[in-house]
Amino acid sequence: MKKIFILTAGFGEGHNAAARGLAESLKYCEPSCEPVIIDLFKECYPRLFRISSRAYLLAINEAPKAWASIYRLFDRQHVKSRLPRFRKLSLKLSEILDQSPHAVVATFPAYPPLLERLDRKHTVPIHTVVTDSITINHIWHISKSDTFITPNKETAEVLLSRGVPAAKIHNLGFPVSRRFAMIQSAQLPDPEQEMRVLYAINSGRHRARNIVRKILALPNLHLTVLAGRDERLRHRLLAATNPENHRCKILGWTDEIPRLMAEHHVLISKAGGATTQEAIASGLPIIIHQIVPGQEAGNAELILKNGWGFHTPRTGQLIKMLQTLRSNHGELLYETRRKIRTSAHPSSADRIARFILDFPGKAFNRQDC
Repeated sequence: MKKIFILTAGFGEGHNAAARGLAESLKYCEPSCEPVIIDLFKECYPRLFRISSRAYLLAINEAPKAWASIYRLFDRQHVKSRLPRFRKLSLKLSEILDQSPHAVVATFPAYPPLLERLDRKHTVPIHTVVTDSITINHIWHISKSDTFITPNKETAEVLLSRGVPAAKIHNLGFPVSRRFAMIQSAQLPDPEQEMRVLYAINSGRHRARNIVRKILALPNLHLTVLAGRDERLRHRLLAATNPENHRCKILGWTDEIPRLMAEHHVLISKAGGATTQEAIASGLPIIIHQIVPGQEAGNAELILKNGWGFHTPRTGQLIKMLQTLRSNHGELLYETRRKIRTSAHPSSADRIARFILDFPGKAFNRQDC
């Protein structure tokens, strides 16, 4: 049995989404494999984790400029030497290595520096799965790792330009759930007749009710709103949209994102790592209404430079963009979808899983995954 530890952390959903997608594909590609997802920050320091994760969400939602300053502090060559010792966490890492797993995979950038600090030799391969795009914080690549798995060629080029050896960089994509490859895109109606809009409320919750109200003022439109785990917000939106509930669905937390993305014409979201990569895998055009400074700037740049979506920071711009996308029988909308699907790789998690299982050259048990 091949035991593979996947190290993640609950600071942004991208790290956890990548961990889940990879674990799913590892188990599919080799049923005897035992992928173990573990958040050592949450496990070792539960109280500190609760405080810091809430502070992180507060910063990106309410004080993005302050978060940008914090992000820049970590984006330095010397950040590795200034990381806290995290003694309890480091002991857990030693215990993981003592089990001689087939591999250790980090989807959160703080783990490789901590692994490097362990004063011991080990033969366990360390793989770093980079979950950001283009604007890559130095903490991702300042420590030793056997491989750096990037979500796109633009990010691979950034690592190469910073001196990471080309042999260690593997542009294999972002490990979204393999369900994105299994679900076929729905046959959508003409957007002029009925435009189907998916709105993911990640942050900026104070603007959500006004945005929903203005979207629903457009005729011949069906809106699905994802309120996540914020039950108070979901109930407020349900009350506010009651007269229009025949063409508006308000959802809380759901694991049906692959199906929902396949059933809609366009996604409205911030430029988060997981959401951005899942939309790309679905071939779903993205209207970015918020960009958190730092890691999300690169996600937005990736979308805009490739013509996969649009940036509308103001509500009025958002409404005008929806009107533009539905005009001329959705000509711009379908052209944008075509561009995304040309570059989409919804099976990236399987490709990464095969690579890790095979590293450094062992044969797979499954050839059809």
